[in-house]
Amino acid sequence: MKEYKPEGLCHLAEKNEYDRYFDEVTHAFQLIISAMQMKNCGAKKDIEILEPYLAKMLYTITCLKWKFYENDLATMQVDLTGSGLPSFQEISNLKMDVKLKGSALTGIPGRNELLKNILDSMLCDGTEPAVLMNQMRQRQFYDLLDEDAIMLPFVHGELEPLSGNDTKKTRQYLYHWGCYDFVTNLPYIHILTFDQDKSADPFEKNKNKEGLKEFIEVIKREGSRVPDLGILGTQIDNELYSIHPKILKRICIGPIYSPEFSKDDNPLTSLFRMNAGNGEFALLWKTETLISKSQKFEFSLFGKNVHEIFDVPEHNIELLEEKATQIEHNMLLPHTMLQVLRADRPTDLAYRHYKKYSYDQKGQIYESR
Repeated sequence: MKEYKPEGLCHLAEKNEYDRYFDEVTHAFQLIISAMQMKNCGAKKDIEILEPYLAKMLYTITCLKWKFYENDLATMQVDLTGSGLPSFQEISNLKMDVKLKGSALTGIPGRNELLKNILDSMLCDGTEPAVLMNQMRQRQFYDLLDEDAIMLPFVHGELEPLSGNDTKKTRQYLYHWGCYDFVTNLPYIHILTFDQDKSADPFEKNKNKEGLKEFIEVIKREGSRVPDLGILGTQIDNELYSIHPKILKRICIGPIYSPEFSKDDNPLTSLFRMNAGNGEFALLWKTETLISKSQKFEFSLFGKNVHEIFDVPEHNIELLEEKATQIEHNMLLPHTMLQVLRADRPTDLAYRHYKKYSYDQKGQIYESR
C-alpha cells in the first residue's frame, strides 16, 4: 500500500462548524448507500455485506456529534488534510467510552429529571443552564452509544458456510470484518472467501471452538491494519495451517473532499473550492480484490504445507504496487461538478479511471455514462 502522510489533524471548534460538518458527512454516507444499491455498482452479496458497515459509520457520526456538540471541555479531531473523516483516535476513544458508559450514566440525572430542571432554571433565570445542558448532552451521547451499532478499530463480522462450493478435501466459508485504519483515518470492509481442510473440524455448530478462536485472533491481528492486499492475504495464508484464502476483497470508504472543510492540495479539492457550493462534496471509494490462481506444496519433516499463489498482474503498475488482482475506483460527486470535472482536462485525466456517480439537489443518484 502506498505510504500515506496526512499533514496534520484539525479540530472543529465552533458550533456552526460542527453542524455543517456533521450534516455534510451524514449526507455523504446516506448517498453512498444509495449509490451502492444501484444495479451496476457491485455484486449483490457484497452490497448486502457493506450496508451494515456503512450504517455503523452513520451511527458513529451521530454519536460523535453528541459527544462534542457544545462541549466546552473537548473538541473533535478531524483529518481534513487526508480522509476528511474523524481521526482514528476519536474512533478508538469510543471503545473506551463504551467501557465507561455504565459508570458515567450513574453520575448523570435521568432525562426526564434533567428536562424538568432545565425548564425550571430557564423559567427562573431566563437563560440556558450551562451545567444542566452539558449533562443533557452527555446523557444523550451515552444513551445512544451502543458497541454493536458503531464503527470501532476492529469490527467482527459474520462467518457463513458456502456448502455448495465444498469439495472432497475442503469446505468453503465466507467471512467479513471491518476496521478503521490508524494511518489513513479511513474505514475498510473486508470480505474473505476461503477453503478449510476437511481434516480440521468445521467452524459452524460449535464443533471447532479453538480453531474458530484462532481464526478470529489472526484476522483481528492482521486485519486491524491495512497493508498491501497481497501481504494481508499471504499473512492469513501462512498463519492458519488449514485455511486457504481464495478471494479477498477490501473496500475503502473515502476520502471525502469539500470546498469548506478540505485543507489538502488535491486537484479535486482545488476544483471544488473554485466551483462547488458549501455542503457539496466528492466521496471516493475503492474496491481491491486478490484472487488465488493456484497452490504450491512444500514438504518437510513435519508434513505437507499448502500455500496460495495469488494472481498479481505484472503489466499493471498500480496492481503490482498494491499487490492486488483487480482494483476498482469509484467517485460520487454533485451532478454540476461532474460537468465541471469533465471540462477541466488535467483533473479529469487524473480521475479518468474512476467510475463516476453523481447526485442532484434532491439526492437522486445517477451513473455516469
